[in-house]
Amino acid sequence: MEEFQKESSPKSDYIKNIKKDFPYWENEIKRINEKKEKLYSDKKRVENNYDKIVKFCKNLEKKYGKLECLKYLTYHLVIGSTPKKEQTQFFDFEGEDSIEKFLDKLLEEQNLDIKNKNSN
Repeated sequence: MEEFQKESSPKSDYIKNIKKDFPYWENEIKRINEKKEKLYSDKKRVENNYDKIVKFCKNLEKKYGKLECLKYLTYHLVIGSTPKKEQTQFFDFEGEDSIEKFLDKLLEEQNLDIKNKNSN
């Protein structure tokens, strides 16, 4: 019964819809979602990790502008917005602005193990 509830949750529908709209990034979407879930799995860490992720994304908005950030799927995945197919052109930022690398850094700092670690 618990599995059914999990599968029909708005959160899982959100991810399913994104995978449907961006099938060529299905594995990457799954990987980001797993990392995000791991960071939010402990109630003691949720607020702190959320604040760090929001701050990182706000800094990207200051650096690139919100409209540019909306072109990146990882931005949508971490802030919970719905990406538009015609607007979203890239998966992640590069270098120090990579959202996935930032999630990896948070996971590493907190000694949280994730099996599908970024291969970049």
